[in-house]
Amino acid sequence: MSIPHPPRRLGSLAALALSLALILCLAACSPQPNALAPLDVYVLNVGKADAIIVGCGGQWMLVDAGLEETSGYVTAAMRALNIDSLTCAVATHPDKDHIGGMSAAIRAIPTRRLYEPPMRLDNKPSRAMRDALSQTGTPSSTVRSGDSWMLGDAGVHVIAPGKAALELNSENEASLVLMITHGSKRILLEADAQSVSENEMLSVYDDLRADVLKVAHHGSDKSTGEAFLAAVNPSIAVISTGERADGKDSDALPAPSTLSRLKSIGAAVYRTDVDGDIHIHSDGETITVAAE
Repeated sequence: MSIPHPPRRLGSLAALALSLALILCLAACSPQPNALAPLDVYVLNVGKADAIIVGCGGQWMLVDAGLEETSGYVTAAMRALNIDSLTCAVATHPDKDHIGGMSAAIRAIPTRRLYEPPMRLDNKPSRAMRDALSQTGTPSSTVRSGDSWMLGDAGVHVIAPGKAALELNSENEASLVLMITHGSKRILLEADAQSVSENEMLSVYDDLRADVLKVAHHGSDKSTGEAFLAAVNPSIAVISTGERADGKDSDALPAPSTLSRLKSIGAAVYRTDVDGDIHIHSDGETITVAAE
C-alpha cells in the first residue's frame, strides 16, 4: 500500500482553458510563487513525554500534550504562536506522558475534534480528557491505519495501528502513527510504537520513506528497529526526552543502541533534553530545523 500525497485542487476545464494564455505569459514574465502554504512542526521540550504542535495554512493540530505537570507550558506555547483554535487534536495513546495535559489544552484552546486510537483505558488522564471533551462540547473520532485528513496543504495519514498491533492490547503498540506529507517532503511521528507495529507497517506499506522521523518512545531500544529505520531512512531524527516532570523516571532514554542505529544511517539527531524546543519548517521542497 502506498501513502498518497495530498489531493490537488483542480478547477474546471473551461476555466483552465480560458486562463491558459495568461498563465503562460505570467510564467514567462515572473517567477512563480510556491503554491503550498508552509508547514511548521514544533516538538516541545516537555521532558520524557510528547507534545507536538503542527501548523499549515492557518490550521493547527496538537499531537499529544505531555504530562499534566507541563500542561501550562504546552498552552503557553500555543498562545505564543497566536493559536486561537485547533483544527484537531490527536491523542496517540492513553499513557499519561502523552495525554496528561490534553484536558487542559482542550479547555484552553477551542478544539474542533479529537482523534484517538481504538484502544482506550479507564485511567486518570483518560477520564480527565473525556470530562474536558464533554464540558467543552468537543467531538471525538476513533481512527486507525488507513484514515487521513488535510491540515491546510499538508496531508495527515494514519499508518498505524493495524490489526496485529491492536490485538496485543498494549497501549504503546496501539499508538497512532502519523505520516505528514507536504509537497515532496514527509515527516513521520511515531508516538510510542514498538516492534510489532513497526513490522506491521513494513508489511503493509511499500514506501515508508520520510525526511524527518520523530523517534518512537523517547528513543527506547524497543522501537526504531534496524529494518524499520532502513525503510524510513530519515535525514533528520528528533527525540523527545528528558527527565519526567512528575519525577517518576524508570529508565534513562534515549537508549545508546537507538542512538547508534541513528548514527549508522547518518541521520542528524536533535533532542529536546539537549536542544530545547525543536522547530521543523517545510516549504514543500526543503526542510530546515532550528532549536529554539
